[in-house]
Amino acid sequence: MTWERSGNNAVDPAYQGRGIGQALYRHMLGLMRDKGCRYVEVQTGMDDAYARARAAYERAGFRPLCCSVRYTTKLEE
Repeated sequence: MTWERSGNNAVDPAYQGRGIGQALYRHMLGLMRDKGCRYVEVQTGMDDAYARARAAYERAGFRPLCCSVRYTTKLEE
């Protein structure tokens, strides 16, 4: 099994809502399928700022696997 990572993806706000993101997902998923990939994972945040990303991934066929919370604390100096 080979794991490959890529960076962030986005559509310029001036061009959003035209199907560009979904076309990108279809293209990339097709390339991955052609290379023999059986599973693909994407990751995004759970806060409101990422709601559009989550919706786009779900439109592309992705389903949530699980939710998690990341905790941080500032250490006293």
